[in-house]
Amino acid sequence: MKLYHFCAPQFLEGIQQRGLTMGRTPFYEEGGKTAFLARTQWMTVNPEFKQAWNGMVALRYDRTAFRLTFVIPKSAQKHILTWPELKNRLIRNFGEGCILRDFESGQDTENWRIFVGRVKPGWLRRVVAKIDADAEAE
Repeated sequence: MKLYHFCAPQFLEGIQQRGLTMGRTPFYEEGGKTAFLARTQWMTVNPEFKQAWNGMVALRYDRTAFRLTFVIPKSAQKHILTWPELKNRLIRNFGEGCILRDFESGQDTENWRIFVGRVKPGWLRRVVAKIDADAEAE
């Protein structure tokens, strides 16, 4: 299965060396405290550099500067969840109000995939810089 992950330049080398290891999913614990579900690597089936989630957070860098193409082997595909699957697990474990406000609004949620665990660096097949893709499109 082919999945894409987008990243800023400062994260590219670490991903190439260690794979995807730092992913986390935010949610609300009881009482409204923000918590994070570790080892949840965010990916997508949408290869477009224009990602709805980019720019939703005030950061000084572009989180879609690079598109990484991973091919997940069949033996590891059981670790892939769709967003509705992960969302339902969170609600089942933490209650109906655990999903962050505006987390899904205006997003591309039908294309989101979450790999639970480590996405190995050997599964990385291609890295494309947005600037190169933009130049090719002109």
